[in-house]
Amino acid sequence: MFQEFRRQESFSASSVAVAWSEFAGFLTYLGAVLGILIVVVAMYAVFMLPQFRSLYGGFGRELPGLTQFAFGGGGSVFKVLLFGSLLLLIFLAWFVHALRRRLRRYTSMPVRFQKVPLVGSVALAYNQYLWLSCARLLTAAGVPATQALRLAAQRSNVGEVELESAVEHGSGPQSALASDLGVSAQLGKLDEELQFQQDAAVDVFLTALSRCRRRARVVLTICAYLLVAIFVSAMYLPIFSLGSNI
Repeated sequence: MFQEFRRQESFSASSVAVAWSEFAGFLTYLGAVLGILIVVVAMYAVFMLPQFRSLYGGFGRELPGLTQFAFGGGGSVFKVLLFGSLLLLIFLAWFVHALRRRLRRYTSMPVRFQKVPLVGSVALAYNQYLWLSCARLLTAAGVPATQALRLAAQRSNVGEVELESAVEHGSGPQSALASDLGVSAQLGKLDEELQFQQDAAVDVFLTALSRCRRRARVVLTICAYLLVAIFVSAMYLPIFSLGSNI
């Protein structure tokens, strides 16, 4: 039992470090980029844009189309994209913080996170690992196999009803994992199956974490660079077009 507890502590410590290293760098960088962009765009709209409007109006001209679109009525599209990217960034930072905290405390992620796009697979993989770990710890402490699975399911937010069907009947709407554990419990081979599935669950969790980071980085990087290119171009166009409008 003590050996299994040390194994769980090792997983918790290493996963906390992985979770932080996977996300910290690009979240900090993109957060800084979006934050600076918001400040620059706001200052330009308040101080510079009225001056350019007045200058171009004196020549009987209008501001370049992209500038009008980005800072006029059409600019709401870019503003929604900008603040949407910022909200996604904040949500990911909060999710990583929550995941690290729960890894340290060895508690499950809420079920609602399993249905959230991008991070749902991470929450599901972690809860599944927690289920297997708790079940193995309980069986090592002498708890009967069926009861150990049920108690572990309660702690790790794995569906109790589906699990009960899998344990008692060897099949059910729960995943193939629950069915395999149910059959193993009936055959008296639960400990061996738990060890195998627990090792596999670690790989699944780390893979889901890495996949989440890659997808989030691609989405946020594209949004950030696109917004920077559009707003910077819109801000400099009045200067570049000034000579042709005099």
